Formats: sequence, C-alpha cells, structure tokens
Amino acid sequence: MKKLWEQAVKGDKNAEEKIFSYLRERFTVIAGFSMCDDDAKDIAHDACMAVFKGYKTLGSPYQYNGWAQKILKNKIANYFNRKSLEKETLSKKDALNIGNLYAVSHIDHEIILTLESCLKKLQIQHPRYALALELIQSGYTTDEVCKRMDITKNNLYVILNRGRKLLRDCIFNGEVKE
Repeated sequence: MKKLWEQAVKGDKNAEEKIFSYLRERFTVIAGFSMCDDDAKDIAHDACMAVFKGYKTLGSPYQYNGWAQKILKNKIANYFNRKSLEKETLSKKDALNIGNLYAVSHIDHEIILTLESCLKKLQIQHPRYALALELIQSGYTTDEVCKRMDITKNNLYVILNRGRKLLRDCIFNGEVKE
C-alpha cells in the first residue's frame, strides 16, 4: 500500500484507482458493521472523497492508511451525531403534541409540505439527483437505474449521496445549495 500511495502522489491514476477501490470496499465493510448497507456505502464514499481531496498534501512518509481510517471514523461519528440530532428533533416535536391529535396531524402536514417543497427545489436545481432518488425510492435496482440514466454505479452512488445530502440540508435549513 505504501508504494501505491507514493505512486498516486506522483500522479499515477492507476495507483489512485486501486487505492480508491481498496478503501471503498474496506470502508463499506467497516461502516456496515454499525449501519445499513446504503448508509454504509454513502459514508464509505464520503470518506474516500475526503481522502482523495487531501492525500497529496500530506507527502512523505506516506503513512496514509491510519489517516484514512481516522477520516472514516470521523464520518461515522458525524453520521451518528446527525442521526441522534434528527431523532431528538422529531422526539421533541412528538412530545409537545401527545394527546393533541390536531397538532400531530398539523405537524405531519407541515413535514409533508416541507418535503414536497424541497423535492421541487431539488428537481429544479439538480434534476439528475431528483431522478436518481425517485427511481431508487420507486424500487428500481441499482443496475436498472444505471442503465436508465446511462451512468456507472460509482456515479450513481455519488448522485444519490449528493441528492440525499441536499434534500436533508433543505429539510433542516430550507435551501438547496451546492
């Protein structure tokens, strides 16, 4: 691995692809121990992208495996922090409205309106992201979506990851940014 890192730093795209493939598989397996497969793939992809954004700045002695592992660890921790925050936010809303059926249905209605608004914004600003999310949500397999959109699996994972992130950001912040 050390030799591959050296070669990648020097611009060898083949070495970079081998490292990316290795890290993606390893990170997906590691993340899969604590979350569902789709989330594990997203986290693994995010971690790989972070590694490849910054690995050339580290230089010698090419001890990247531990550094890359730390990035994955941080991505997993961020994932669980975000999930915890999302649950806490929803739990607080539910606790405030127990016993008040109108209020619960009103919140449900607001959530649906927010989701619809964010989906429309995503459709306008990033139609490919919206299409990929819609196809996956409709039950199409990864291969079917890739064939239909004429993209690779890796590209689909990137599109889905970005689309989900933009949708999540919109739901919590009200805007679709990128």
